[in-house]
Amino acid sequence: MSNTISFNNRVSAALMLGYLAVGMTAPFVFPLISSLDPKNGKKASVIYQKSVF
Repeated sequence: MSNTISFNNRVSAALMLGYLAVGMTAPFVFPLISSLDPKNGKKASVIYQKSVF
């Protein structure tokens, strides 16, 4: 039983880390995308801001 609990904790920790990593990198990545591809980049940054805030 303890194995399943620790496994679930590991999964949730990994998800949290992944979410944090995305949250940290997205503000830098989206301006890059928008500078390379203005039309799609603008859309992506709007979607990102709506999903976060």
